[in-house]
Amino acid sequence: MTMIIELIPLFFTTGSLSAGVLSLIHVFEGYTAYAVLFVMLAAVINGLGCYMTAKMQLVNEFGKELRSLSELISFGAAPAMILYVVVLHQLDAFALGIIITSLFPICGALRLARDNIQTTPGGYYVGLPVPIAGCMLAMLALLGTQLDKLFLALAVVLLSYLMISTFKIPAGRKVKSLPDERDFLNNL
Repeated sequence: MTMIIELIPLFFTTGSLSAGVLSLIHVFEGYTAYAVLFVMLAAVINGLGCYMTAKMQLVNEFGKELRSLSELISFGAAPAMILYVVVLHQLDAFALGIIITSLFPICGALRLARDNIQTTPGGYYVGLPVPIAGCMLAMLALLGTQLDKLFLALAVVLLSYLMISTFKIPAGRKVKSLPDERDFLNNL
C-alpha cells in the first residue's frame, strides 16, 4: 500500500506532462484554444501534484527531476510553440520569431536546473516560476491576433528574463484551514 501512496505524485506529474504533450499536438493541428486549455489543465494537475507531494511529504530526487522535465514541456515548450504558431512566425527578420520562441524554453530550462540544485528558504521563489510564466504566455497567445506582434515578442523576452532573474517573488501565504461547520452555524 505504501508503494501506491508513493506513486501518487508521479501520477500527477505524468498527467501534467501528458497535458503538455496534448497541447503541442493541438497547436500543430491548428487548435490554438485547445492547446491553451491543455496548458491550463497541466497547471491545475501540476499544482495538485505539488500540493499532494508536500502534504504527504513524498519529495524525492526522481520525482523532482521528472517534475522539472514535465514543467519544461508543459510550461516552456508548449506555450512558446503556441505563441510561435499564432504570431511569432511572422517576425521574419533574421529568424527573429524562431530566436525569441527558443529563448522562452531555454530560460525555463535554466530556471528549472537552478531550482533543482539550489535550496531556497521558504516563503519566496527566486525568479518567476516556469508554470506561472508559461500560463501567462499561453494566455497572451489567446489574444495574439489582437495584440501587436512586437509587444508579444517583448513579453516573451521579459517573461524569459524574469524566469532566470534572481528577483525574490513571494510564494504566497499559507491558507488557514477552513472553519468547521459548527463555527459556521454559530456565526449565522
